[in-house]
Amino acid sequence: MIAIGGPVIFIVIVIMLLLATRLVKSNSNGGRKVIKAAEVKEMLGRKDVVLVDVRSAGEYHSGHIKGAVLLPLPQVGVQAEKVLGSKDKTIIVYCQSGSRSRVASTVLQRQGYQTVYDLGGIYSWPYEIV
Repeated sequence: MIAIGGPVIFIVIVIMLLLATRLVKSNSNGGRKVIKAAEVKEMLGRKDVVLVDVRSAGEYHSGHIKGAVLLPLPQVGVQAEKVLGSKDKTIIVYCQSGSRSRVASTVLQRQGYQTVYDLGGIYSWPYEIV
């Protein structure tokens, strides 16, 4: 019989905690891919990237990120293919504070869009809006 001492048990516990922490972190965003404003800014202008504002028309017209298309959250489920086109494009979604973009990114992923990023809220956009 092999005697397992305190140090071995301690190491096993630490490894288990690290693995558990990593699992929780990887699932904490619900499978969404979160993206930072600086990364989005670098991607803007690419033909395979669509920046989507899921706020209301009034919010969009009061100021939006240049190049964004309007697709209000209530229309995401029914108008996405018409507005966004190919499901192979990279989709970046944002709203006012991050709540609607979270929902929209989940809906788009369920509809089969392969690469969907959640920018969160326009409040986190440090660059110019139009």
